[in-house]
This record gives sequence, structure tokens and C-alpha cells, in this order.
Amino acid sequence: MIASYKFNKDVKATVAPAFLAYNAAKAAPVNTAPFSKTTDGLPAWVGETRDLAILQVPGDVTFRVFGQKTKFLWDFSYNLDGAKRASDVYGLDGSPIALKDSAGVVTGYVPTATHSSRDDLAFLVGLQIGENKKKGDWTVFVNYREVGLTSVDPNINEGTWGSSRTNLRGWKAGVAYNFTDAVVGAVTYYQADNIRKNLYGGQATGGAKVADLNSSQIVQVDLNVKF
Repeated sequence: MIASYKFNKDVKATVAPAFLAYNAAKAAPVNTAPFSKTTDGLPAWVGETRDLAILQVPGDVTFRVFGQKTKFLWDFSYNLDGAKRASDVYGLDGSPIALKDSAGVVTGYVPTATHSSRDDLAFLVGLQIGENKKKGDWTVFVNYREVGLTSVDPNINEGTWGSSRTNLRGWKAGVAYNFTDAVVGAVTYYQADNIRKNLYGGQATGGAKVADLNSSQIVQVDLNVKF
């Protein structure tokens, strides 16, 4: 569903609430940290997209600053089945994990992490100034985001920011410039740190390792040509 309201010729607000429900269907592993039943040792009855009932509320407000098109944007996602996903799919139920020394002898046990309500939430807020349509156009953008462990499947998360891992929060910022109508150059910086510092065990830090990063910094340079 999409709803919009135009306050005047320069200011317009748009919101697009949605509900996404997934079952145990196959999710093609396309991201940097793919999560797949065929490769990550999930139980026979569990699919990588099980327990995803996601409420989304993205939107934006467009206006002009010194004649440049400007957009304040946001996204909000909450997985209503996050607690079940943490235990059933990611195996985070507090079960003990054996600690072994270099000879393979068990020296003790530590519990796996358990679900937190914060895991189910993902959100983004950002600002973009300018747009890239013709030669000489430019864009500057910045956004802050948090992606909880169980808020989305890593196969449908953004692939570059945080290498598509979850349990991360941080920034994305960049600039883009039209050298010609068809050639656009861009430089983007991605920064992320983990949300829960003590998240350990299951598919979070073992198996698929969907949330094994403590931090991430990536600089990406692109040159896009339209044909």
C-alpha cells in the first residue's frame, strides 16, 4: 500500500506500509553472507526463510534546499516471529557449547545466546541531497541503520553494508556525480559495529555465521555506464 500527500509544489510525503510473510521456501544465496539450508546444517524441517513475518513502514519526505531536490527517508521493519526464528532457525536457545583445548579435550561449557526483543527490529533514517539524471548532476547522501539478528534474512539484506550480516548498526554515506548523461561515478563508505556484544553460538557465530562481525569498514568506488 502506498499513500502520499503533497503539501505544496515542493514538499511531498510518501509512506508505503507492507507486511511480508515467508514460509520454508528456498532462498537463493545471493549475498555476501548467504544462509542456505543445503549448506548450513539446518534440521530437516527447518527452512532458512522460516519464521519471518515482517511488518515494514518505509517512507520519505521530499523538498528543496537551495534549489536542490532533497529527500528525508526512513525504513522500519519488525519481525513478529523473531523469537521463534532465534530458537528454531538460528539455534539460540541457551544450550551449552563445549570448550576444547588444543588436544580436543573438553575444558568447560558456555551457553549459547538467547533471544532479545531488540533482535527483531531493523530501521534506517537518512538524508539525500540532489539527484543524478544528466551531466553535471550530483548527489550527497548519508543514512544510519540498525539491523537486528532476527529482523530480516541475510539473503534479503543489503549485500555490501556489513557484508550482509545482521546484529549490526552503523552508517552509509557517499557522493555521486554525472560525468555525462550516461556515466555516473560514485564513492560510498560503509561503517558498522555489532549491536549485541555477547551474541554467541548457533547460526549467529557458527554454521552460516550470519552475525559474526564485530565491526566493518568498506570503501566502494563505482563507475556506472548506461547503455
